[in-house]
Amino acid sequence: MESVICRFSAYGFEFEIFGQPISPTEQYGYLHMLSEYRLLAWSEVLTGRAKAREEIRKAKRSGEKTEPAFAKYFGLTGDPYLKLAELADASDEELRAIVTGRAQPTV
Repeated sequence: MESVICRFSAYGFEFEIFGQPISPTEQYGYLHMLSEYRLLAWSEVLTGRAKAREEIRKAKRSGEKTEPAFAKYFGLTGDPYLKLAELADASDEELRAIVTGRAQPTV
């Protein structure tokens, strides 16, 4: 699918704007954020800590992109961008299994 990506730096921060010619809630950028939010939420519920959030932020400060940092932390295999888009439709049980490390994602 045709996509537009605009990257720039401002005020010491790196920005990326991503768009596709479909509804915003169907775009990969939105789906990634939804998956990331749900993984972090389950991680904090199940562990009572913000360790995942801290470790992913640490990886990002070291130069890693968001999606690969999430994939690495949660042990997701394959293309991290596709995997996070797929996980937007994952059940709570699937996400809990990923967070606890008891199973590989099934989506």
